[in-house]
Amino acid sequence: SYSSTGITTQTAVYTFPIATYRGAEYFFQITNGTFYQVVKVMVVHDGTNVVSSEAYTDDIQIQTGTQNTSFTFDINSGNLRLLVSASSGSATIKGSARLLVL
Repeated sequence: SYSSTGITTQTAVYTFPIATYRGAEYFFQITNGTFYQVVKVMVVHDGTNVVSSEAYTDDIQIQTGTQNTSFTFDINSGNLRLLVSASSGSATIKGSARLLVL
């Protein structure tokens, strides 16, 4: 599990080594003021690129209010990273990840 508070700019909130794991399933909650978002998303990588289920039917995302916090994934220094940023306010994320071994 992981937790991070006070997020304003793009922040890596969870990482794992791509040499050990091929992908992951994330389940997390983002809070920013009166904005609440619950997300379930899957990711997989090929060593260079990360593909997430945001564009597919496996993605589940529920939110209240106008979205002011976003998330994305990338690979940096041999790690796949979950990145969160807030366009306004200050975000808190709490969640868990299930990792898939190579």
